[in-house]
Amino acid sequence: MSKHSAHTIKHYIEFEKFGDVEVEYEPEDGTQAYAWEEPGKDEHEGERILNLVYVIHDDMPLNPQKDYDGEGKIILFGDNHSTSKHKKEGMAAFLEKRKPVIALTEYYSGTVKNIVSLDNYAAGEMAAEALVKAGYGRIFMTGYDVRKRNKDKSFEKRIAGFSDVLKRHGLLRKNSVRLVERTAGGYGIKCREILNRAVEAGDDAVFIYSDESIQMIVSDICASGAVPDKFGIISLNGCGDSLRNIPPVSCVSHATLGVAEALLKVLADFSLKRLEMPVNILVRPELYDKGTIRNLFKIKSNKRSTVK
Repeated sequence: MSKHSAHTIKHYIEFEKFGDVEVEYEPEDGTQAYAWEEPGKDEHEGERILNLVYVIHDDMPLNPQKDYDGEGKIILFGDNHSTSKHKKEGMAAFLEKRKPVIALTEYYSGTVKNIVSLDNYAAGEMAAEALVKAGYGRIFMTGYDVRKRNKDKSFEKRIAGFSDVLKRHGLLRKNSVRLVERTAGGYGIKCREILNRAVEAGDDAVFIYSDESIQMIVSDICASGAVPDKFGIISLNGCGDSLRNIPPVSCVSHATLGVAEALLKVLADFSLKRLEMPVNILVRPELYDKGTIRNLFKIKSNKRSTVK
């Protein structure tokens, strides 16, 4: 997720089954219900987990005056984008003094003790490695600049993972990271301009580290016919827009299903009083190759077939 929040997880795990567990979500009151499916399971286990958690997600206001003592035994804390960084972190720390909190994003790393999240560093690594293996050499990344405002740790780790891979391959340059300020109506246009200028300057691949406004960002470069042979594109499928774009954009997943599976196991262990805290689970993402990066094997095969 461009935000690994309970709200975003909801869209992926609603009514899905993970092993023996069926997940249902009730956004009206923020609760999350789990019903065990496997015959022979303790018939009361689903009820225990149902009464276990209280979920704070994007659509819920943070209210320090609210009495959270009666809201389950453990709190799942997603990223609430309608609230300032200072208030979010303060609220998370406030809640953790009352009961265990599990943050579903690395945004709260260092603020709360328990994290179950996408491995954002690995996401940056995976994007860079995919572009390097595809034979691109002038690679850069772009996206909105979180370092100026909220200093989102999850985005900073994507930058670090991406940059470290380029450095190992001798491909890191002074302008390998080109971020833009997130302004109303202007973010996508600015990123699109960066891509267009990059092609003119001879750059040949980009990692867009969040797929917000991806359709606008890649529209000109995809229409030019340069993708993927002359220019490669890989994004991070945070909003789901990469896969919905036409054409779909190759992307690193947000590991939402993996996070959901890990979270369910943590909650089950907690309900059985066998969970050891603190919990720090970072889930590696997957790569979805949708055709906007080169297939070197295919290119080499085509070259061999043309040899007379």
